Amino acid sequence: MGVEDLVEAVHTNFEGHLKTSMLMRNKASKYGNDDDEADAVARDLHRFWTLETARHESPATGKQYRSGYLSWNYWVCYGPRTAATPDGRARGRFVSNGSCPVTGKDRKGPTANTRSVGKLASFLRAYNEEGGTACSSAPATWRDRWARWTNAPMWR
Repeated sequence: MGVEDLVEAVHTNFEGHLKTSMLMRNKASKYGNDDDEADAVARDLHRFWTLETARHESPATGKQYRSGYLSWNYWVCYGPRTAATPDGRARGRFVSNGSCPVTGKDRKGPTANTRSVGKLASFLRAYNEEGGTACSSAPATWRDRWARWTNAPMWR
């Protein structure tokens, strides 16, 4: 299959391209499975998005935009509005609920999923050290996380 065939299948929401859809859904490498090639593509896209977003300011506040991954409260409403994607996902289906892979695309278990997400985090740590996105590069123990959680303002 050539790139032109895949582009055509995506543009037509895979209608008339069942074989292509099945091939992309079941055989193509995907982020979330500790696949270095797929994870490198995800990391490169994430890096581009993060750096490009940081170049811009809000006209209303003058503050620098920051990239981030949204959680379940957005993946439900944006999924049905998102066009088909080259991984075989048809228009209208849910997208990822954060930095994890799209539901059902991670097929090698939670450890592989965590390793893929960790490859994104390696860029975040480097970016943070350069003065970019605010995130902690320090490893935290479960006790540290529990202490932060239980000392949060909502629990006081």
